[in-house]
Amino acid sequence: MGRDFIARHGETVFNAAGRMQGRLLHTPLTRAGFAQADEMGEALKAMLGPKPALTLWASPTGRALQTLAVIAEHLELDWHAARADERLAEIDIGSWDGRHYRELAAEFGPMIDAETGALTPAPDG
Repeated sequence: MGRDFIARHGETVFNAAGRMQGRLLHTPLTRAGFAQADEMGEALKAMLGPKPALTLWASPTGRALQTLAVIAEHLELDWHAARADERLAEIDIGSWDGRHYRELAAEFGPMIDAETGALTPAPDG
């Protein structure tokens, strides 16, 4: 029986700017995003030790692969051995990709449902 560790990518330039990012845009990590990836890597190394027997998986997005590369470095693993799987990519947000949350809220209303926390779906996403 194995264990799974799931992590979200570090902060991206679009996250910091309040822009939507889905499957299409490959936005790079910010300095804060790299620091978050460092913290994840350090925490996993403290828990698992160096060179643990792990199978690494990631979304094929650049931001996820950047995050994984930093984590793998801490674990002393080869991130090139990671498996990228499209099923791990973010949701399709159609024509909303790259737009500011505030612009979309002005046009379509609240973007996050206050009761459920669910994102309002894009009409073409």
